[in-house]
Amino acid sequence: GPVVSTKGTSVLKSEKLVVYFKDKSSPKTEKSDDSPKQDIEKIEAIGSVHFFDTKGAAQGGVEARGHYALYQENEGKLILEGRPILKDSQTVISGGTQVIFYEKAQMAKTVGRSTVKRDDKLMQADVFNVYFTKDGAGKLTFDRVEAHGNVLISTPTEIAKAKRGVYANITQVAELFDDVIITRVEGQLRGNYGRYDMASGQSQLFQEKSSHEHAKQIQAILSPKALKRTKVKKKTT
Repeated sequence: GPVVSTKGTSVLKSEKLVVYFKDKSSPKTEKSDDSPKQDIEKIEAIGSVHFFDTKGAAQGGVEARGHYALYQENEGKLILEGRPILKDSQTVISGGTQVIFYEKAQMAKTVGRSTVKRDDKLMQADVFNVYFTKDGAGKLTFDRVEAHGNVLISTPTEIAKAKRGVYANITQVAELFDDVIITRVEGQLRGNYGRYDMASGQSQLFQEKSSHEHAKQIQAILSPKALKRTKVKKKTT
């Protein structure tokens, strides 16, 4: 190394690269000049792994780093391990044991409790599903992040907890579902659906009505100061 491997606009850099070919008995793929070639089965990248898209990489597009990566050709899947970090120009995801990229679905999944951080605000969860989008120039960036399991949002003014959540990276709005608890110094809100604008710092709690059970009551313990800054609403169905 250092070694550079490319496929389309995707680039994989590492200190060492190990390429595994399919069994000799596997059918050969014919190239345009009718000469057979041996298909790649998988690739291992070892040491100082850096994975990115050449379109927009210099302008803060999606990139990932770790110590080891395994690319499986047939599945179009890349598994990144060794303190993996996934980021774009504004948001960083770290702390898990693996980041798995799915080529066709244009998304990635974190394995192990991870943290999504933007400025001084963060979201934690046991599993994140990260979906990508391309801007007009073809730069790949985060679109939305789905959080599953022990979701926590922390900001300088409050902490919110829930079982699952969805964070829109462009609008910086996080939605929280199931057993939502929003805590500030002044008090606490409990409900079934929460909405948090991470740009403005405004949180809202709604009463979610389910067709399978009675509507849950919102519980609030707040001081007059907190009531001025926190809205409590009923969600219409």
